[in-house]
Amino acid sequence: MKSKLFNKNFVLLWLGQAVSQIGDGAGYVALIWWVQSATGSAVALGVLAMSKSSVRVLLGPFTGVIADRLNRKWLIFWADLLRGFIYLALAYSAHYGYLKFYQVVIAGVLTTALHSLFTPAIISSIPSIVPKEELSRANSFRQMTGTISNILSYAVGGILIITIGIPALLFLDGISYIISAISEAFIDIPSVNKQGRTFNKQVFVSDLKAGLAYIKDHSLLIKVIKISISANLFIAPLMVLLPKFVNDNLQAGSNIYGILLSSIMAGTLLATVLIAFFKLKDKFYTLSRVSVLITGIALMALALPVKAWYLHGFLLFMMGFFVGIVNIYLDTILQKIIQPNMLGKVFGLMGSLTGGLQPLSQGVFSVIADTINVGYVFAICGAPMIYNGITFYKIEELREDIALAQ
Repeated sequence: MKSKLFNKNFVLLWLGQAVSQIGDGAGYVALIWWVQSATGSAVALGVLAMSKSSVRVLLGPFTGVIADRLNRKWLIFWADLLRGFIYLALAYSAHYGYLKFYQVVIAGVLTTALHSLFTPAIISSIPSIVPKEELSRANSFRQMTGTISNILSYAVGGILIITIGIPALLFLDGISYIISAISEAFIDIPSVNKQGRTFNKQVFVSDLKAGLAYIKDHSLLIKVIKISISANLFIAPLMVLLPKFVNDNLQAGSNIYGILLSSIMAGTLLATVLIAFFKLKDKFYTLSRVSVLITGIALMALALPVKAWYLHGFLLFMMGFFVGIVNIYLDTILQKIIQPNMLGKVFGLMGSLTGGLQPLSQGVFSVIADTINVGYVFAICGAPMIYNGITFYKIEELREDIALAQ
């Protein structure tokens, strides 16, 4: 049933994700700060990020095929439940002093693998449980709730590291995933698979070829992939190197790190509110064209030799806002124009293609950040973003593509 936006299925999916995201944000702060504190190395942060990104790239096409072949409801359920158990195990190890860097990397690989299965299943399920005309609002509300959850968890997470410690945060993260899974167990997601659920080598090869051919035959998908590649290449180092930037450049602690993460989320939240509650058809076209350009400018400005964390918070807020506009809008376009039984395959392949440069980018810039100031690394990343933004701004034919999402 999808006669209205806030039907039972969408609400359960929406709220279930919100609960897990609250814990996940705090857990992310805990783990990334643990790595920074335990090693003090940007390379260690880069290794963690590269391992997670590599898994996402390698598994993306296969998890997309699985999302189109199997029951999406149970894929979502088990992905959340297993992530909950993994974070509970991390909490146990951290509490008793057993936690090692290699354990964090292994946990990152496993949770990323589950996330790679979870994401195409979620995105491809939305068109099946809400009306087509409500897709942009559904995406906006879903991301809005996630953004609010992240703002709260990032801001509070940095403070809670000091007050209750990393093990407690990891424990809360695990519990949040389990609660989310319980909520998702009651969702009804209509099946769109007309080919059965048989798995063998021929099925995988056939489905992968079908996904690649589908992308190749649609010029809009090619445009989206190019935009995503640019963003992934030059924005990816930001989240990896932000703890080192806070520690070295701002000479601040985990509380400021949490606040800066929240600034990014707050910018994204404003973007989701504008999309969900206001009719800005013409405005969105303009915002979409200038967003990459402004993101690049803000990224370069992080290199300013000042220790005022509130200035950097504002720049990160601007980045979150413009990146949020593009992410929601392009997802909506794709959900509307891609056939339902191809959504998982296409989003899985796109995840691999757009994320393919992340491991290289994170690794290279992490090594550079151990030899030069992190602010200079951000400036290096911002310059090509500005160039790509100018190029994107000149694509006039994108107006018709964006009109499809209205």
